[in-house]
Amino acid sequence: MAGALPALSTKAAAVSRVADPSTLGFFLNNAERLERDTFQKDPTELPRQRGIIAKTLRAISPEARPPRTRTPERAQFTSIPHPKMADLSSEDRRCLEERRAANYQRRFELESVELKVREHLAAQAEVYREFRHIEATEGPRRERLARLQSRWLVCLAVASPIFILTAQAKKFRALEMLRFLLAPSVARRFLLKRRRRERGAFTAALSQGKRPPNVESLLKHKFFEMWPRASLQNLASVMVPQAFREGEHIMTEGELGDSMYFLDIGSVDIVIKKTESHSKSRSRTNGFIVATLESGAYFGEFALLSDEPRTATIIAKCDCLCWALTKVQFLSQLGSVGESAPLLVTLKSLSDHRRQQNMKKLYPLKPENLRRLPMFAHWPDEQLTLVIERMEPAVLHVGDVLFREGEVADAMYFLARGECEVLKRKASPRQQVSDDQPNCSVAGDLGLSEALLRAGDAFGEIGCLFLELRSATIRCTVNSDLWRLSKVDLSDIMLSHVVLFVQSKARVNRIRAEWIQKVPAKQLVANPLVKEHFGQRVRRAPALLYPVMMPFVFTDGDVVAERGSMCTGIHFINSGCVESPYTHIELGPGQTLGSDATSAVRIYQDTFKAVSKVECWFLPFSALQASAGGLNEACNQGKQPEKQTPKKPGAVIADYQKFLS
Repeated sequence: MAGALPALSTKAAAVSRVADPSTLGFFLNNAERLERDTFQKDPTELPRQRGIIAKTLRAISPEARPPRTRTPERAQFTSIPHPKMADLSSEDRRCLEERRAANYQRRFELESVELKVREHLAAQAEVYREFRHIEATEGPRRERLARLQSRWLVCLAVASPIFILTAQAKKFRALEMLRFLLAPSVARRFLLKRRRRERGAFTAALSQGKRPPNVESLLKHKFFEMWPRASLQNLASVMVPQAFREGEHIMTEGELGDSMYFLDIGSVDIVIKKTESHSKSRSRTNGFIVATLESGAYFGEFALLSDEPRTATIIAKCDCLCWALTKVQFLSQLGSVGESAPLLVTLKSLSDHRRQQNMKKLYPLKPENLRRLPMFAHWPDEQLTLVIERMEPAVLHVGDVLFREGEVADAMYFLARGECEVLKRKASPRQQVSDDQPNCSVAGDLGLSEALLRAGDAFGEIGCLFLELRSATIRCTVNSDLWRLSKVDLSDIMLSHVVLFVQSKARVNRIRAEWIQKVPAKQLVANPLVKEHFGQRVRRAPALLYPVMMPFVFTDGDVVAERGSMCTGIHFINSGCVESPYTHIELGPGQTLGSDATSAVRIYQDTFKAVSKVECWFLPFSALQASAGGLNEACNQGKQPEKQTPKKPGAVIADYQKFLS
């Protein structure tokens, strides 16, 4: 017990001399053990534990508490002498030093723990302050959001039934609309099924005991008189019966048909629509009856040969029984006959004749159709009506060639229905294309496809207006119907109206000039007169000369230059050929006429005429001089020359005519 006293504080030593030694020693040993256990378990509880030990110590020895003021009178009672190191033994001295070292180490550890505790508490206080700051700033906003959320929840709770009811109402209306739209189709489907069943029962009852037409009865008709008996027997075996009640339409005018009918029982009326009627009805009241067919007749046969629409309406006059032959069955039997048989030629001629008869009714020409063409744009209705009267119908089949490139033109055409392709192959200016000398190996003997003509287009008028050969080949791609105007009839009409003829020719020629390709820049730069005027700046000549050059088209026999006349410019020949009748000099594509004229003598020394259609560009000398002078002046002043805007062909030709006059 004596070894533990030096480790206590001064106050504890004073208390140990006053209090009971056994009680005080037991308390001090337990206090040290308690502090050691507390430090090992939780260092943060050590200050509180020391406070408890101090209170307990005061409770054990309250009279050992030192006074706050030490007076001399009481010094003998309050002061306790400190034991000297010399009075202690070596063992006690060593224990005292160990105790002091342990106390210092424990005090250092306690201070470090207290520092960490204070730092932890400071961090918690900082977090708490931040939390309070956030609560002070974000609290109102969160409360406002909470109030809005509660309001929206209330609104949603109130409006959800409304939305649900609205969606149900929309769904109900959609179903009602779908039912309203589909009801007619469904009803019509059931109605057609019922009518089909009724017609099947009616046909079975009416055709009971009946047989299709035999071979002998078919041979009596002109349409089948050249057919072999075996083919007719096959046709009769594939016919099916069809019954029609009184007033029912068997065929309707304007519809595309795929069957022909043999009338076995009853009679039918052929009704044609009135021309002055604008109604779509095909009843007897809206038309007139042209004929009545009795038992044994047939109708609708031309629907098997062509794709023409029905030209009349067939109405059952009473209950009728017909035997129907479809187009597929007819063509299958027709293919077994053979392509070289006279039957095919006869059927084709009959079909073409019927198509030509139907053209005036199905595809009539009007003055408005012809006025869309450039050559008839300024013609009055009287002359156009006369042209329409002279036109004749023509029909083409798939693959038929209307005319070939290089042939002599004999007519112009107006495409009423169908499609035709334009084929062209390159040839020399004076060469006429023929079948013996093909020029194109890519697309066959006819040439390459360049364009496609459709209904409403006209072609072939160039050969009728000018003495030129056909410039392209026209081949039919589908069955087509055309209106044909011969060159003789067109010449008669135009010669009786010379002014219209001249205007049409000038208009077409002006349009053709717009299609001429420009002169190549190399050819333009290589011209000696252009080099002479532009000098070292000749490379800039094409950009300045293209806008002032004028296109021209000359037909066979036209005089391009006449001997002794003034040479006013240079002709750059693009296509065609010109020839002198005196010196027999020929000029072709890539060559020029008038380049040898000098500034002193600008007179043609020979006459040149167009041997075929000649396309050329004309460059006046005045425009050449003005362009070169403007370029030189601008370059001398350090400015860029102004580009000239190209004129329209009509304005260019008018300027050239003024220049010549």
